[in-house]
Amino acid sequence: MMGAIEDYLFELKEAHGVDLTFEDIDRILEIVLDIARTRYA
Repeated sequence: MMGAIEDYLFELKEAHGVDLTFEDIDRILEIVLDIARTRYA
């Protein structure tokens, strides 16, 4: 799941010129996975 989300964020970055650093992407992944764990655990 992490790979798919990361791929999507990189596509978003390239397609729309969103300024995301690798640290930003890692943090977004952390937050998304925490939400998923909370909702579906």
